Amino acid sequence: MAADENIRQVLGKGIWQATTLVIIGIIFGLAVNALRLDGLPLFTRAGSSQTGIKPIEKISLPDVFQLYTRKKVVFVDTRDPYDFAQGHIPRALNIQPGTTGAMIDALRSSQGKPIITYCSGPDCPLAEKLAQELKTLGISDVKVMTEGWYAWQNSGYPVEGNP
Repeated sequence: MAADENIRQVLGKGIWQATTLVIIGIIFGLAVNALRLDGLPLFTRAGSSQTGIKPIEKISLPDVFQLYTRKKVVFVDTRDPYDFAQGHIPRALNIQPGTTGAMIDALRSSQGKPIITYCSGPDCPLAEKLAQELKTLGISDVKVMTEGWYAWQNSGYPVEGNP
C-alpha cells in the first residue's frame, strides 16, 4: 500500500510539472509570435469578410511591370533596410509593417496611383501585412505583388541599389 501511495505522489508531481512546462512554453511561443514582424495571426485575418475589410488584391509580375513602365504606380518594399539597400525596384519606398506613421501622408497623396507592396517572395508575409495595414488606415488602392523582389530581379527588370 505504501508503494502505491508513493507511485501516486510521483505521478501527480510529474503531471503537475509537465503541465507547468506546457503552459510556460505556450506563453513563450505567444510572446515570440507577437514580437515578430511576420508572426502568425492568432485570430481571423484582417482581410476576412468578418472584419468588413475587403481582401487585398494580388497583382502579377507582368501587370506590375506594365504599371512600372507607365510610371503609374507607387512601390513599397517591405523588406528590412539592409536588403532594400542591396537592391530594390527603382523609386520604391522602404516601409515595414508597423512603421507607416511617418510615410502615411506621402502614401495617401500618391495622386491616384495604386500602391504595390512587395517582399522577398511568395513565402514572405510582410507585403500582405503592410497592405492590410494601409487598408485599415484608409488607403484603398493597395495591391500585393506576391512573386516579390526575387522574381522581379530574376526577370531582368530594372533595379536600384548596391548589389
